[in-house]
Amino acid sequence: MEANVIVAQKKVGISLINFLIDKLKHTKIILIIDRNEKRFFNSVIKKININTYYINDEFEEEINFDGGYYFNWLLNIWGGHIFSEKFISNFKNTLNIHPSFLPFFRGRDPIVWAIVNDFYAGVTFHKISNNIDEGEIIFQKKINYNFPERGIDLYERVLNETIDFFMLKWDSIYNQNFKLKTQNPKKPQKIFKRKDLINHRTIDLDIQENNTIKKFLLKVLAYDFANKYSIIIKYKNKKYSLKLNIHNYE
Repeated sequence: MEANVIVAQKKVGISLINFLIDKLKHTKIILIIDRNEKRFFNSVIKKININTYYINDEFEEEINFDGGYYFNWLLNIWGGHIFSEKFISNFKNTLNIHPSFLPFFRGRDPIVWAIVNDFYAGVTFHKISNNIDEGEIIFQKKINYNFPERGIDLYERVLNETIDFFMLKWDSIYNQNFKLKTQNPKKPQKIFKRKDLINHRTIDLDIQENNTIKKFLLKVLAYDFANKYSIIIKYKNKKYSLKLNIHNYE
């Protein structure tokens, strides 16, 4: 009998799990979830006989690969767990969902880095390898956006398009109706970590190198008098009104 392991977290994982258990209903499903999100998966777990494990340092060793099952897919449909080479070797096929147009913005927070670098967003389905987000590409899609789209708005749109794109492509994925594409960037791509986001999001106006930013912020504040009176930004032949919402962080 075929067995498939699904690692599911956050909005994408919660949204796709019912879709996948219907598509894989004639197989054995092993579900790996975040313990803190268990309540969101309870109805799924009760619906059919699913073996459930929690994402931790031990779950790879807890799964029995010697029970007579044929392990077909390892599906990481949202989550940051780094799988060991030994664990990956148990599966005929693997897939990870990454919310960027790989090879750009590997690692954490790719939607933030897309906006910061004035680059298109995207979603990529790729094979799981030993290196972070470097596996061969199965399917991917560019997601364009327009200035001044906020991070939260683009994030929600990418998540929704990821869900729709996965459902659209699933039959082709499962039936191997695709041609793998090797990631071959023109230059090595940075793998972002959460500490990169934390460091980048803080602007220290007390240091000289940020003096230009300080002057810009002061100019914006200086012209903020009323609803229809503010600094005006021109960008790509369009005009935008800009106001700041500044308050104590603590």
